[in-house]
Amino acid sequence: MRKDKITLCAIAAFVLYGLVGIFHSAYSATPALDRNVATETVSSGWTTRTSYDVGIKKWFVDTVPDLSVAPLTPLLKPYENLRSWVGLSCDGENKWPFIGFTETPIQEQINDSAESKVFYAQVAWGNISRNVPLAQKKRRPRFFVFSDASSIMEQMLNSKAMSIKIDWYGPQSARFEYSLEDIKSAFYELEKECVKIAPNTN
Repeated sequence: MRKDKITLCAIAAFVLYGLVGIFHSAYSATPALDRNVATETVSSGWTTRTSYDVGIKKWFVDTVPDLSVAPLTPLLKPYENLRSWVGLSCDGENKWPFIGFTETPIQEQINDSAESKVFYAQVAWGNISRNVPLAQKKRRPRFFVFSDASSIMEQMLNSKAMSIKIDWYGPQSARFEYSLEDIKSAFYELEKECVKIAPNTN
């Protein structure tokens, strides 16, 4: 009888662990940014991280939403579990918006250079839609940086949501919708931490 109870408890624990895993997969937290995180602050649904990139020996601050999103229409294998998020970064001198992915995107290359490639994607904020250039760094190919940083960041700070459509691979295109709720509070945290890593403060 005791063995039966132990077996039932073990099965129940296994099922519960599986359900937690499914929930975490569907509503997964934003992945790490491939750097050594030194500090982390969570506020209003956004996480602000100060981290060090050992490859280029430089400090960065990133603010990202606590949850990532799936494409509006599921993609074919091997991208069926793809997730994405939008964020803001700074290096103590400059600030820029970016988009991150759990898988490395493959899209048509428009302009190739030694360190990055540039392509265009359709970005929308409500009724405003633009084709904007993004750069995919070869060192960190899962992240797209908006080339027109100041204008895109201003639009994000004054919007509640944004969407982006990317030519992903072959005939596939991926469309994502991101919530920008409380992004102004997140931007304030970014600026506050960015001052601490500015060159003249070290």
